[in-house]
Amino acid sequence: MAPNVLIVEDEVLTRMALGAALRDIGLSALELHDADEALRVIDAGIVPDALLTDIWMPGSIDGLKLAVYLETMFPSMNVFVTSGHVLEQEFSLPMRFFPKPFDPDLVAREIKTALMRPS
Repeated sequence: MAPNVLIVEDEVLTRMALGAALRDIGLSALELHDADEALRVIDAGIVPDALLTDIWMPGSIDGLKLAVYLETMFPSMNVFVTSGHVLEQEFSLPMRFFPKPFDPDLVAREIKTALMRPS
């Protein structure tokens, strides 16, 4: 079974491009609009191997809070964050950061590499 990556991104084209890039390299990608939708999916029983979330999104919580929350539920999950409005130096969490705009194929390869590393 392919590793499962949750993409939580409110920008439709970015979300779709990254989902396609992940599937093209053999990963499973679930594309979600915001953290609330991601939490509903988790409540339904989906167990993610990785999360890529935008930091600033609509909804009840932002991407960083979502990432921290899901990391407590799934400690072995790989976490990646992205933003076009925040610099990596503005937060101090141990997550891989991709500034926007980014190349979806490059990000997908980096996620796959991280997932293939032994824990």
